[in-house]
Amino acid sequence: MPQDVYTAVSKVVDARVRKDAEQGVSEALKYLSRSGRVDRKLVKQTVMTSVYGVTNVGARQQIEARLEERGWDNEDEVYRVRRGGGLLVQSSI
Repeated sequence: MPQDVYTAVSKVVDARVRKDAEQGVSEALKYLSRSGRVDRKLVKQTVMTSVYGVTNVGARQQIEARLEERGWDNEDEVYRVRRGGGLLVQSSI
């Protein structure tokens, strides 16, 4: 049975976010307090477009869109979390 790459990447990113939160990284703490965990839907678009060469800016925009879909409306929080989130997803693929 083929493995779901999106779930695999989301688990890697989730573990990295939790480790960052344990070390006091404010963006990780904020994400976990609002969302609880990194899930498949958060990383899917970035993983899909990585094979087409999504840029860091594009990855951040994709993460921002997922956060806004989840009701994140504080621009400062969205900016801070998306900035690190896009890079975490890309480096976890």
